[in-house]
Amino acid sequence: MDDDKHYFTILDALPDHIFVFSETGVYVDVFGGDGNATGFDCKPFIGRTLHDIAPPEMADMFLSFVAKALAENMTQKVKYRFGETDMIELPADVPHPQEIWF
Repeated sequence: MDDDKHYFTILDALPDHIFVFSETGVYVDVFGGDGNATGFDCKPFIGRTLHDIAPPEMADMFLSFVAKALAENMTQKVKYRFGETDMIELPADVPHPQEIWF
């Protein structure tokens, strides 16, 4: 197994999602999340923007973390909540929770 495939396999095994964004807030890649309580696959977000997925205030907050990561050259860890009113349209096979924490 080459090194890249090995690392991607490890990242995809993480219970929580790991999101990789471009400087402009485009989802570049999504890893992990199979073990989280939502059971929701975020891979379809790849190629979409934060403003496509999240409410405007939340998307702007996320973009500030992207800018901070680039300015400080450090990974940012963010814990956030999607409440029922913030929720994107989930697929029919995904239970519609009152809130989701990432």
